Amino acid sequence: MNIFLHKLNEHGKFDDLLTRLDNLFDKALECIGEKLPLEEVNIDVVISEGNFVIPEFGFSGYSPSSEQIMLFFDLDNDNLNTALNTEFIPSLGHEIHHCFRHKGVGYGDTLQEALISEGLACHFETELRNGDIPFYAKAINQDMIDVLHSRMLSEATNLKYNHNAWFFGVEPDSIPLHAGYTLGYYIVSNYIKKQGYLHHSCGIYR
Repeated sequence: MNIFLHKLNEHGKFDDLLTRLDNLFDKALECIGEKLPLEEVNIDVVISEGNFVIPEFGFSGYSPSSEQIMLFFDLDNDNLNTALNTEFIPSLGHEIHHCFRHKGVGYGDTLQEALISEGLACHFETELRNGDIPFYAKAINQDMIDVLHSRMLSEATNLKYNHNAWFFGVEPDSIPLHAGYTLGYYIVSNYIKKQGYLHHSCGIYR
């Protein structure tokens, strides 16, 4: 396994979290490694300070390629200390899942492809949460899912779709915050039910 943690701490602001992050990282790899073949990937996980985080967690993740994950921490966020205990492992699992997608078919360039990648990652995250669906994968009701699913079908192959609108709520009047994660989870759920197999055992993350 070649997955390494790098903490950008020249300023010393992470000093109080260093040991805790190391322990969480080791535990995360153990848990994730029970479900994904981590020996197949080489990933640098970089932790740095940042403001673009999930407010409920105090941190967020981003995987731009098969070999890199960025974790951004808002050290002034009041939720960070508690959220680390419950959210670090599934969040890292979400991003590692993306790395597998990047290495295989890719994250995707169209709206439909992005929804599938995020839906798969949220499903894998749910496994790491012992079946609890992350809040951003159940952020809208079925009526809104149906509305947005119809809209998605009309622009499924759009290469110029607004990712920030579908996933980060920058156009809340038409697409609610986290709608893309919920819609993606819904699409993947239907596929898994139709195929009748467990996500982590079927290889569809590739």
